Amino acid sequence: MNVPMVAFYKAHHIAPVQQDMSDFDLHFQRRASLYRHLGILPNFLKGRSVLEIGPGLGCNALYTASLEPARYVLLEPNPASIEGIVSLFAGHPHLNARIEIEPRYLEEYTPEQPFDFVFCEGVLTGAEDPRGA
Repeated sequence: MNVPMVAFYKAHHIAPVQQDMSDFDLHFQRRASLYRHLGILPNFLKGRSVLEIGPGLGCNALYTASLEPARYVLLEPNPASIEGIVSLFAGHPHLNARIEIEPRYLEEYTPEQPFDFVFCEGVLTGAEDPRGA
């Protein structure tokens, strides 16, 4: 699999998406507000299985992990982004235990069981076959 954007990020060790998390509480408030706007109440994810495709550095994943999904898989093919996720979650050990990182492209990933919920935020525009994804 060679998605041009991700291939470029890998070749230059770039994690392209970053967020201002200097105010951690504000970051969580923004995510909670977005989820409410989308009709996703906090208890919706508790105890469920969740897949996030292309979490980047994991900034948004911190909030999702705090909602206590039973299983939370982060599907991220970019090594620089994976390093960012590992680093970010290392500072939050209670949330770190809630995630699994799969270093793959979506097209290469076949889950053993279906997920209750899938996040795919800002990823399809760079997919080789967005409709197929």
